[in-house]
Amino acid sequence: MRRADICMATGLLFVGLLVLFVIIPAEADGDTWSGVSPLFFPTLIATGFSIASAGLLARAVLRPGVYDGMEAPLKLQNFGFFLLACSIVLAAVFLIHAVGFVWGGPVLVAALMLFMGERSLLRIVPMSVVPVLVIYFFVTKMLNAPLP
Repeated sequence: MRRADICMATGLLFVGLLVLFVIIPAEADGDTWSGVSPLFFPTLIATGFSIASAGLLARAVLRPGVYDGMEAPLKLQNFGFFLLACSIVLAAVFLIHAVGFVWGGPVLVAALMLFMGERSLLRIVPMSVVPVLVIYFFVTKMLNAPLP
């Protein structure tokens, strides 16, 4: 049993239960819906997340010798790589909020492709523009839902 596993599993379980019992009920508006309630899928996801977190916690506590002799799964360089990818996504969230999905989406995809090592504009441009336009037209024209 590693302390990090127990701490992380406990934290994830806390977040799952917080979402399930505090955040989702606070967002309930009490309207009548035809079909599935908008709260159904968030509740389903939070329930699955909480069950998986409880399973991780149980495994960390009940099987203490599993990690003997294992080296750390995340080295500092990999953690920096992860943090940089997260910062690119966070910057794209702010960009999408500022200029909209049609302009911010391709920038996000292109930035992540460049970050992952792709250098060919013949791949970057279509792969960053076409999926965003397809999603935009599907959501706005077929589903009649707004996008930022």
